[in-house]
Amino acid sequence: MIPSGTLATATLVGALVAAARNAFEFARQSTDDNLKHAVGDLYNASLDVKGRVLELEEENRNLRTRLAQQDQSVAPDKTKERPLFSSRTDLHLCPNCLKSTPSTSVFLIPSRGPNGGVLLSCSVCGYSLGEAS
Repeated sequence: MIPSGTLATATLVGALVAAARNAFEFARQSTDDNLKHAVGDLYNASLDVKGRVLELEEENRNLRTRLAQQDQSVAPDKTKERPLFSSRTDLHLCPNCLKSTPSTSVFLIPSRGPNGGVLLSCSVCGYSLGEAS
């Protein structure tokens, strides 16, 4: 199923290319060389836009797939407000690294806090959760 935004964009770009192609065909029949050159440039630019839009749609599709996969691997821990790796509930992911671009899955490292509780910290960005029991 094609998203409606993608379909609308593809339709708009298709109409742009068709209009440029028509103008190019009319300009080819003209004797004005400047007009032929300008319309030819317009047609080439519209083809470049079409190619770039197709590339961006593919990138968007890939990003949506990666996001869906990420949503499946990370489930929020409702009681402690921190993401957990779905297959192991004792391993907590760093929320800063998970939200960064590009997203990375870094586990928080547990250590003893000054009050005897467990301090969870990230070795990559330095995020710390504080003491948890």
